[in-house]
Amino acid sequence: MRRLIEKSLKEWKDSHRRKPLMILGVRQCGKTYSMKELGRREFPDYAYFNFESDEGGRLKGIFEKGLDTSRIIDDLSYVRGKRITPDTLIIFDEIQYCMRAIASLKYFCEEAPEYYIVCAGSLLGVKLHESTEGRSGDYSFPVGKVRFMNMYPMNFAEFLRETRGDLYGDLAENISAGETVPDAAMSVLEEAVREYWLVGGMPESVAVWKETRDIEAVREVQKDIDMSYLMDFSNHAPEDFPKLSAIWNSIARQNAKGNERFFFNEAVEGSRAGQLKDALQWLIDAGLVYRCTRVSSPDVPLTDREDRNIFKLYMADVGLMTFKSGVPAKAVGKEEEAYGLFRGALAENFVLTEMISSYGTEKPYDYWKNDRGISEVDFLLDMGGETIPIEVKSGRVPRLRSMEQYISLYNPRVAVLASFRNLGGEGKLRSVPLYLMWRVKDFIRNPERSRP
Repeated sequence: MRRLIEKSLKEWKDSHRRKPLMILGVRQCGKTYSMKELGRREFPDYAYFNFESDEGGRLKGIFEKGLDTSRIIDDLSYVRGKRITPDTLIIFDEIQYCMRAIASLKYFCEEAPEYYIVCAGSLLGVKLHESTEGRSGDYSFPVGKVRFMNMYPMNFAEFLRETRGDLYGDLAENISAGETVPDAAMSVLEEAVREYWLVGGMPESVAVWKETRDIEAVREVQKDIDMSYLMDFSNHAPEDFPKLSAIWNSIARQNAKGNERFFFNEAVEGSRAGQLKDALQWLIDAGLVYRCTRVSSPDVPLTDREDRNIFKLYMADVGLMTFKSGVPAKAVGKEEEAYGLFRGALAENFVLTEMISSYGTEKPYDYWKNDRGISEVDFLLDMGGETIPIEVKSGRVPRLRSMEQYISLYNPRVAVLASFRNLGGEGKLRSVPLYLMWRVKDFIRNPERSRP
């Protein structure tokens, strides 16, 4: 599988100011595969070490002895049975199981920068948050001595190229703002979006779908992934397991019902926000959940306008949300009234994860709702100090009363409709098809030019 992160990994390898690299991402999103592919393609040799499967603690013992980098390299060579040299890519997988190994990255950065070290772990975001909050005990992250890189489940562009080939992948990647998608390609792209809503972007799910085209086989994979997350809750935060699992299991159900916001008391009956907020933050730090907070005014910075008590929750993988919702697979691809609210929430989840896959989470993704609570715009995108409103629709002929009111009130330079309409625009409103939302900034930054 070709992954978008490959370009960034190559740039890291070629950088003259290289630091040890730490890849953050949810379990089973493809981190291990991408690290090994980097070793196979760009290095004469790579050495792979997994701290989760460290039977007998042999690996951990190397770092417990001390953090002298020369000795660590020698001991790792003995464990591996082959000499590690500066030309070897050193891979530390599931490094969160050995905090001393994380601490060693500082010394590799300062004392042995000639070694190429890349590491990953499925809950590193949680550990990083604990460290910055001063709740990490006797360890701390070597902030400033490592480079962080986020990895996400396969986005639609990656899924499209994997399941439909380079013809459609190149079309989606290279089409410019002044063009429209050819009619002959639109139906294929729309069908692929609906497939992606079912399958999601977990590499194993995509591989099974590509091989079998059997959604029930994909569901078995998603069931296993879901169970692995629940086991992570139990293993890494046992005291909060009931809260974590309740919130995790409630997100898709609340979205399937068409809830306008997330309600804690629907996750745990009788609960209040204060009782569950730490558990929710754990899920966000783990990268499993995204929060989209309400603002009543689009003035930047948006964080100053957020009502932190009113928010929506979305899942990092749209296929997992469909799986956990219990909505029949056949209903996802049909314009049936019965599941219209869920398809709307699904389209929103899709658009959010597409934007995050391209632009990250450094800036917030909020939504606007007026003071009367009647009009709502699904996302506000902070783009260089400019707020771009985005309305998401799961069909082709959407109603846009809320967006029209927003434009009338705030007069944005441009507004975005994300739907199955073709590329185009009239007045301030720019239509960007759902299958191109991973490139949305390309179509609103400069309408006359393609991607840089």
